[in-house]
Amino acid sequence: MDSKEELEADVQKKNEMYGDDLGGFNAAETGIPESGVNRDRGCTDIICLLLFFANCGAMVYLAHMGFTKGDMGKLFSPLDGDLHFCGHEPGYEDYPHLYITSFKSINVFANLKTGICVKECPDRGDTSIDCKPTGSVGNCNDPEIIKNIYNTNDLADYCFPESVSDLPESFREGFISLTNNFKQSTSGRYLNDIWISKKAIGYSTLAGVVYCFLYIYFMSIFAEQLAWTGIVLIQLGLVAGTYFVYLERVEAHEAVIAAKTHFLSNGGTES
Repeated sequence: MDSKEELEADVQKKNEMYGDDLGGFNAAETGIPESGVNRDRGCTDIICLLLFFANCGAMVYLAHMGFTKGDMGKLFSPLDGDLHFCGHEPGYEDYPHLYITSFKSINVFANLKTGICVKECPDRGDTSIDCKPTGSVGNCNDPEIIKNIYNTNDLADYCFPESVSDLPESFREGFISLTNNFKQSTSGRYLNDIWISKKAIGYSTLAGVVYCFLYIYFMSIFAEQLAWTGIVLIQLGLVAGTYFVYLERVEAHEAVIAAKTHFLSNGGTES
C-alpha cells in the first residue's frame, strides 16, 4: 500500500470514528479566530502567581543568606581529635586534610582522637608531617608516628589508607573495627549498599532510559493498543491485589477465631 492509499485509509478511519462530531463542527461558532490561535488571554489566578513569586524570592534570599553568612565547607569538613574543622577555622586554613596517626585501639573513638589536620596526606617514606598538633598528638613528628606512616589516598579531604594490608600490623585490627562500625551505622549501611549495588543501579538507570524511548516509539505506532493494554493490566492488578488482601483478612480472622477457641477451651485462662 503506497502513501496515498495509507492517507486515504487513515482519513476514512477518522471519519468513521469522529464523523458525527466533525459533521456538526463550525469554527465560526466556537469563537476561535481564523488563525487558529486565541490571543485574547489573561492571567486567571493572580493569588497563585503572587505566591509563586514570593516562594521564588524566599528561596533566593535564603540561599544567598546561607552562602554569605554560613560556611558550606564545614558541612563536609573533617574534624581532628580536638574537634577543629580542618581547613575551615582560623589557623587551620592551610591544613584541610585529616590524617589518623594511630589505629592501635579497637575503640573507634580512641583512634579518631589521634586525628590531626595536615597540609598534605602523607605516604610511607615521608620523614615529616606538616600538621596542627592536638591534645592527643602534641608532636606530629614523633618518631613513633613517623615510623608508622602508611600510604594514603585523599578522599574528600580524608587521608584514607590505600589498603588494610598496607597498614602496619598493629593498626589493622583497629582499622577493621573502625570500618565495621561505620558499615553498621545508618549512613554507613546506606553508602555500603549503594557501593555494593552500584553496577545494578547504573544498568537500571541505562535500561530505564532505553525503555522510556522504546515506550515513546511504540506509543507513536500502537498508541491505542498500548493504552488498552495498560488499562487491562491495571484492572487485573487491582483485582489480584483485592483478592490477596481478602486472603490475608481471612487468614487473620481464622487466627483470631482459633485463639478465642483455645482461650475458651482452657476455661478462660491462658496456657
